[in-house]
Amino acid sequence: MHKSKNIISIIDQNRAILLLILLTCFSAIFAPNFASRMNLSTILISGCMLAIISVGFTLVFILAQIDLSIGATAQFCGMLCVGLQPELGWTLSLIIAVLAGALIGLFNGIVVVKFKIHSFIATIGTMTIIRGILHLYSDGGTKSIDNYSLGEFLETGQFPIWFIIIVIGAIILFVVLSRPDVKTIKGITTIVVPAVFIILWLTTKLFSPIVIITFIIISIGIFLVDHTRFGKGFYVVGGNPETAWLAGINKDMYIILGFVICGITASLAGSIFAMRLSSMTARFIFAQKALMTSLAAVIIGGTQLTGGKGNILKSYFGVLMFQVLFNMIGCFGLGFEIQIFINGLILAVVVFYEAYTNYRHELLKGQRPELLKEAQSIR
Repeated sequence: MHKSKNIISIIDQNRAILLLILLTCFSAIFAPNFASRMNLSTILISGCMLAIISVGFTLVFILAQIDLSIGATAQFCGMLCVGLQPELGWTLSLIIAVLAGALIGLFNGIVVVKFKIHSFIATIGTMTIIRGILHLYSDGGTKSIDNYSLGEFLETGQFPIWFIIIVIGAIILFVVLSRPDVKTIKGITTIVVPAVFIILWLTTKLFSPIVIITFIIISIGIFLVDHTRFGKGFYVVGGNPETAWLAGINKDMYIILGFVICGITASLAGSIFAMRLSSMTARFIFAQKALMTSLAAVIIGGTQLTGGKGNILKSYFGVLMFQVLFNMIGCFGLGFEIQIFINGLILAVVVFYEAYTNYRHELLKGQRPELLKEAQSIR
């Protein structure tokens, strides 16, 4: 009985990567043209925006908060980046877009912390405001430019080998410094991760620049949240605010900072997406899909709605799982409406499962099965 519970727990904790593996295997066998190099590269590229969004979104969930404005923030900042590019160039327009995202996050954080408004309500209000500003700025249409050179590089270009070596060196350093107590995992990861990275880069060119940039942003997020003393505070604040207060952790600062980081990652995601396409639309479906898919991916990745638990890497696996699923639907010739339906269905199932798990946990809290057996034997 105990072993079966452990197996179920392991499956539950790693459900995102297990679902990703199962869907990938099923698609490779049954979906037409799924396993081609070009299609696999397309899956990685199409998941970049949601993957970057999920970094900050996971952090906000860990804090037991929610940011429903991330889709609108990504859309507005992407629009701003494209709109300013002809006068300012990509670099300065990107900086301004990211600053705008940070300000949106700061506004959300202050409203939640200082005015004591629930983040669900506060960020719905922010989303509505951003939608209005977006339509005023774009006249409800699409902003685009004629310069496609950066977009082509992000999709089909390739970083020089020295850059790849630096990235691999950073991965090795990250593994060595982050888990010095786990020698086996450290040794395997130090050898396997760079080797896989080099082989895929040299043989298939599967990792385009936009994918590598996404990996870097995810790695920075993982390092800051999971492997620094400061990052551990997010888990304490979200999981047990009273303990955080007793430990002298500034809860308000962490919540505001979490929203700021969420705004920055959303703005980065939207800006990079706009750079890749050299355009950005004002259609509401863009922000809605970004929000709903990110929300589903983060929850499937194991991040709890009640806070205190979450993992950025598993959220990324959740994003990839959805991209594989959507791509498989496309390979079978099914429409966009099927994608939306399945996305909502999976989200509903996972939310219900999380609610049931939390209910069982609260129900069994404090119970001692071994004492119950002893009492029954006495009787």
